[in-house]
Amino acid sequence: MTTTFPSKESITGYITNISNENRKNKFYIKFTMQTENNGQVDGWIFSDITGILATPLGSALTNSMKNHTGLRLWGKLEQNNGLTIFKTQAWSNFQKVNPSFLFQTPTNDLLSIRDALMSAEPCSIRVYIIDIRSPENFDRDGVIHTNTFVLIGDDSGTSYLVVIDLGTNTFSIEKSYDLTQVRRKMFNGVHILTTTINTYISLAMTVNKLI
Repeated sequence: MTTTFPSKESITGYITNISNENRKNKFYIKFTMQTENNGQVDGWIFSDITGILATPLGSALTNSMKNHTGLRLWGKLEQNNGLTIFKTQAWSNFQKVNPSFLFQTPTNDLLSIRDALMSAEPCSIRVYIIDIRSPENFDRDGVIHTNTFVLIGDDSGTSYLVVIDLGTNTFSIEKSYDLTQVRRKMFNGVHILTTTINTYISLAMTVNKLI
C-alpha cells in the first residue's frame, strides 16, 4: 500500500549515495539520505532537461555526500511497503542545515575487486583505470544507451567493469576512482563487474596504483 504525503513535506539528513543521471520519460537521478536514528530515505530528482548534477540542488547533494554536511529538501514523500520514498524536481528548494544527529559511517566498506567478484550484493570499490574501450550502443525501451568496457585493477587483481552511459571525462587512465553500488554479472562464462542505476563515481582521495 502506498501512502502519499503533501507536496510541501521535507526530509533532513546526510546524502550517502548519488546515482549518475539517467533518462526514461524524464531525466532523473537517485540518491540515498541518512536520516535520524540511522534511518534511510530513497530519493528521486526529476528534470525535463539534462544536467541535474550541475544544478544548485545537484551540487548541494554532491557536497553533502563528500563532506558529510546536512541538507533539508522539499518535495513529496511516500511510504511504500515499509520504504520511505522522496520525489522532487531539479529546481526545488533546499537548505544547508546542521542536523540534530551526527553522520553515521555507512557499513558498505570498500571491497577489493576479488571480493566484489564473489559478492552477491551491490558493493563499493576503489580501482585503478588501466584501459577504456570504445562504447557500444544498445536499445532499452526505445532509448539508446551505451556500454563501455573498462579494465580496472587493484592489489587483488584485475577485471572488466561495464559502465552504463559513461560520461565524457568521467574516467582517466592511470587514475583511481571510488564506485558505489557495483554488482557482478556473468559475461561469456566469466564474472565481471557492472555499474547500476545507483552507482556514483568519484575520484579517489587515495591513489591505488598497481605496481
